[in-house]
Amino acid sequence: MVENLRISNRIRQIPKSAIHEMTRLSKQIEDVAFLSWTKPTSGAPVHIREVTTEVINKGLMDGYSESAGLLELRKENANKLNRDNHIDANPDQILVTVGAIEGIASAVLAVVDPGDKVILPSPTYSTHSNQVLLASGKPVFAPTIEDQGFMLDIEAVRKIITPKTKAILHCSPINPTGTVFSEQ
Repeated sequence: MVENLRISNRIRQIPKSAIHEMTRLSKQIEDVAFLSWTKPTSGAPVHIREVTTEVINKGLMDGYSESAGLLELRKENANKLNRDNHIDANPDQILVTVGAIEGIASAVLAVVDPGDKVILPSPTYSTHSNQVLLASGKPVFAPTIEDQGFMLDIEAVRKIITPKTKAILHCSPINPTGTVFSEQ
């Protein structure tokens, strides 16, 4: 019975997403312009649809693929990293995920043990802190400097690193500010 289902403490501690709550509320009001998520309205580009059809027709994707992703795709990703980013990569080091959220969640779950701390810039995308909570880790927020375009305060990051710090999770451009961190 569903009413007897007990949700784990790990899941109950994750706060409700403000974006999802806005979505729910927007459905209660007639004629609302919904702008909180990027959802393409024109469908996938033609070249993506053509490659997808070709992969299906070749029988490469008519069921489950390898759990790490199609070898051909991982090879192309490794080639791109080597060529464009000067990162020595091979297909065995590549994991293809459905999207960034799944990929980051997988990485967090792979490295964070209960009680480990993960540093995140603040403000940050709420899903990232929830991913840390899902792994039973503790998100620790590093300030960004608003009058410098929300750039990360590197000295503040240094001060909050402890022996329990397992990772620093940042993406660039950062959601929600759009800040692109410099390479430096």
